[in-house]
Amino acid sequence: MRKKTHIVIALSAIVHAVTALVCRMAGIGDELVLTVLPMLMIALVCYGNSLSIELSAVSIVLGNLFGYALGRGIAHVIDNFVPIDASAALSSLLTTLAVGYLTCLMPVFFKNE
Repeated sequence: MRKKTHIVIALSAIVHAVTALVCRMAGIGDELVLTVLPMLMIALVCYGNSLSIELSAVSIVLGNLFGYALGRGIAHVIDNFVPIDASAALSSLLTTLAVGYLTCLMPVFFKNE
C-alpha cells in the first residue's frame, strides 16, 4: 500500500468526522454527504491502487453497505460513553478508517485483472 493511500484514508476520515459533527450541531441531515464522502474515498483508493473498474464498483457498493452497518453499530456502543454529537463524529472517523483500509484488502480476496 502506498503512502498516498494512507493520506487519502486519513484525510477522508477527518473530513467525514468534521462533516458529521458540523451537520449534527447545525441540525442538518447528514445522510447524503456521509454517503458520498466514503464513495469518493473508496474510488480514490481503488484508482491509486490500480484496481479494475469492476472491482472498484464492487468495493464502492460493499463499502457503503459495510460502512452503514458498522457506523450504526459503533455509534450505538459509543453513545453510552460520550455526548451524542461527539458520538457521531467519532463513529464516522472510526468507520471511515475501517472502510478505507478494508478497501485496500479487496485485491486479496478478488482477482484484479
